Amino acid sequence: DTARYHGTWLVSTATSGAAITSTGAASSISASRKLSFENIGLVGPGTGNSTGLKTLNMSAGRSNELIIMNFAQASYLDLGYFWSIRDLQVFGCALGAAFREFNQATFWNTDLQLNTDQAIRFSACNVVALFGGCTEVNNGTPVLIDNASSLVTFYNWNFEDFNAGGTWPGPITYAFDITAGADFNGFVNCHWPATDAQIGHIRGNHCQVLWPQGPI
Repeated sequence: DTARYHGTWLVSTATSGAAITSTGAASSISASRKLSFENIGLVGPGTGNSTGLKTLNMSAGRSNELIIMNFAQASYLDLGYFWSIRDLQVFGCALGAAFREFNQATFWNTDLQLNTDQAIRFSACNVVALFGGCTEVNNGTPVLIDNASSLVTFYNWNFEDFNAGGTWPGPITYAFDITAGADFNGFVNCHWPATDAQIGHIRGNHCQVLWPQGPI
């Protein structure tokens, strides 16, 4: 139940499946603990539909200085609790970092750039706090919170995905999208680019953008 990777670059040429997969015991998520990634660079093939990192039923995981780039999907972490993720960087993927039923997790200094569809997605996640990150020059919908997620909160983030000049990646409609049923989520003290476009699309209940408000 314990695995550690430290200080290396891993290059994957696989165009399907996942470069790294870790699956815990389906019968007890609390028994599958302590997956740890430190100082890892994970580079994909730049083609196909492969995923960089995929986990299932892992709790109390730790990630520190993990870089993922050039995959169809950077990561998919499914059914996790009590994770701590520091200095995650995702570059040049179609889909960035995705989380499903990923609860009571904390992120610091997340950097998401040059992803063509989504930069980060939370599905059915609860009590997730993200401190001091950025999304830059992503296309599509950089931040998606959906499928009954609640209490997902971004603090002190820098959103720079809009490009009023029309150059790559071109204008996007929203910096974030919160779907119906995803309630009690929010953004606190975030920086939004100077643009006339709406910064977000909120359909969930009791969601807030607190200072600066910006157009919604």
